[in-house]
Amino acid sequence: MSTAPVPEQKAPDIIYAMGAEGAVTRTDKDSTIIVANVREDGALILVPEWQKFRPAVVRWLNAQDKAPTAIYVEGDEPAPGKPQRQIPPMPKKDLRLGDKTPEVVEWYRRYKPEEFRARYGVVGNGTVTKWRKQPNDKGEMVSVSYEVDATIAARKTHLTERVEANEAQVNEYEEGAS
Repeated sequence: MSTAPVPEQKAPDIIYAMGAEGAVTRTDKDSTIIVANVREDGALILVPEWQKFRPAVVRWLNAQDKAPTAIYVEGDEPAPGKPQRQIPPMPKKDLRLGDKTPEVVEWYRRYKPEEFRARYGVVGNGTVTKWRKQPNDKGEMVSVSYEVDATIAARKTHLTERVEANEAQVNEYEEGAS
C-alpha cells in the first residue's frame, strides 16, 4: 500500500511596510490593511481588530531596528507628553519565560495596564473550569471540576487563562459521546 506524495503548499507572501506617517501595513495576496501606527516617541498603537498580528508586527519592527518603546491598543494609549507617575524599573525577564516572567506580568498589570491588555491579548473577565484530584468516599483519587474566576486572554500567564480553557472537550471514549 503506497501513499501519494502530498504536494507542498507554499506559505502566502506577507509583506509589512511603514508609511511616512508611521502607519504599519500588512499586505497579503488578498489586500493591504493598516494594522498599527508607530508614534514619534516609538510607541506602537495597534488597531483593535488586528491585535492578532501584534507578534508579527513587533518581530518586523525589531528586524528594522525600530523596536517599539511601548505597545498599546488604539483608544487605550495615554496621550503623548502626558506626565507619567513614578514607575519603578521593570523586573528582569527570565531567559526561558521572557515577558511571561511572573514579576514582569505583574509589573505590566500594575504600572502599564493598557500595555498589559495589548501584550497579552486580554479579552475580559470570565469563569474557567479547572480539574483537581481528590479522594472520594472510598478513598480513591478522582478528578473533580471546580470553577475559577479568571482574566481571559489570548496568551496564558499566571494571571490570565486562554480563551480555550473554558471550551469543553468531548472524549470519544466517555459515556454518552456520539
